[in-house]
Amino acid sequence: MKRFFVIAILLVWACSAWAQTDEYRGFQFGVSARMEGVIGSYWISGNATAGYRFNQGNYLGLMSGYLMGSGVETQFRGIPVRLDYINYIPLGASRRHSFIVGGELGGNYMMVQESGRSYDGTQWIIEPRTRTGVDPYISAKAGFDFNIADFTHLQLGAFWLFPLGLGITAGFTF
Repeated sequence: MKRFFVIAILLVWACSAWAQTDEYRGFQFGVSARMEGVIGSYWISGNATAGYRFNQGNYLGLMSGYLMGSGVETQFRGIPVRLDYINYIPLGASRRHSFIVGGELGGNYMMVQESGRSYDGTQWIIEPRTRTGVDPYISAKAGFDFNIADFTHLQLGAFWLFPLGLGITAGFTF
């Protein structure tokens, strides 16, 4: 009975020690998939972010990836380049999971293919046109960070694109 009691105490101690996380800081890498949209168009993207987590609460990184989508008579592809800020607000006594708030600022380098219409005097002609450029990007985001293991986290969130867009995201950080 004494041996059983000692083993039980050691197991409880080991589990509580594993549940406690020290203040994390250092390099952080993440990958995510998202779906975003504004009035008249939508796009999906795969992104990677790399940056530095200053302490338990603040992360600043650079995000890039690939996006593709469509709108009214348009098809587009692009490469997003953004600064990514996240503030982690730990939840619960173990502080393993967090509520996250943050924002992104940057731009999307876009190649847009549009269906242009022109009139040559006798008939309407639909001809594809291509344009490139940088679209500015500003968003605010909120969500949850779930600690799956001490080396990886699952992040789920929603964000608001300024001025009239919404999006959702899911990804992993390491």
